Amino acid sequence: TKHETRNTKHKTRNENMDIIERIKYNFKQGSALTKLIYINVGVFVVIQTITVLFALFNFTTESYISYLAVPADLSLLLKHFWTLITYMFVHEKLFHILFNMLALYWFGKIYLMYFSEKQLVGLYLIGGLSGALLYIIAYNAFPFFAPLISQSILLGASGSIMAIIVAAAVSAPNMELAMFFIGNIKLKYIAVISVLISFFGITSNNAGGEIAHLGG
Repeated sequence: TKHETRNTKHKTRNENMDIIERIKYNFKQGSALTKLIYINVGVFVVIQTITVLFALFNFTTESYISYLAVPADLSLLLKHFWTLITYMFVHEKLFHILFNMLALYWFGKIYLMYFSEKQLVGLYLIGGLSGALLYIIAYNAFPFFAPLISQSILLGASGSIMAIIVAAAVSAPNMELAMFFIGNIKLKYIAVISVLISFFGITSNNAGGEIAHLGG
C-alpha cells in the first residue's frame, strides 16, 4: 500500500510537470494571439493569488492594483507612467477576463486572416494606448467626471480588443458570425453595435471603460 501511495504521488507530480511543460511549449510555439491570451491569463492568476494572500492578512488590493492601472489623476499618472502599458493586461474579475479573452480569440483569428502577427501585437498595444489616452483626456476635460478623477482607475484589455474588433470588421465587413439567441450577424454590424453601446455608456458606472473602448 505504501508503495502504491508513493507511485500515485509520483504520477501526480509527473502529471503536474506535464501540464507546466505543455503550457511552456504552447506559449513558445504559439502564435502572437496565443501569447497575448497567455500573458493576460497569467497576470490574472498572479493577481488573484496575491488578492487571496492579502485578504488572509487583512490587506487591501488597492496597494498594488494602483501600480498597474491607469489613474485619471494626471499628477499620479506622471508617477505611474508605466501603467499606460500594464493596465491593458490586468483584469480583476473572472467574467471580465473571460469575455475579453473570448473576444480577443474570435476577432484576433479573423484579423490574422488579413494581417500579420506583428501587426496584431502592434494594434493591441496602440488600441490600448489610445483607449487610455482618451480616458485620461475625457476625465480631465469634462466637468461631469471632475468629482471622480481622484478615485478613478482604468484596467483591462477592452480598448485593445475593441481596436481589433473594428479592424476585423473593416477588413471583412460582410463576414458573418453565429451569435447565441440571435443567429448570424455580419461583422460590420457587430462593430457598429459595440461602438454605440460604448458611446451610450460613457456616463454609466463603467464610464472609464466605455471611453477606453471608444479610444480603441
